[in-house]
Amino acid sequence: PLRSAYARGDLDTLIDLAMPMVDTFAITGSVEECREGLAAFDGLVDRIVLGGAWVGPQDAVAENYRRVLESFRPAE
Repeated sequence: PLRSAYARGDLDTLIDLAMPMVDTFAITGSVEECREGLAAFDGLVDRIVLGGAWVGPQDAVAENYRRVLESFRPAE
């Protein structure tokens, strides 16, 4: 259903189908909430893939990726 909705450009259905999966398969929230969520995986997995939403207005997608990079860049 997700692929079909994407192919149709049906963003409302994409949101309805995908949002319940976000809490299961993703870390979301403020920078601090995301850092806490990431810390919960310490010792459980050998890698984390950082990414963001891949649908929506391009400026919003770009801003999301900028925030991911800013939030999780290594400490200087």
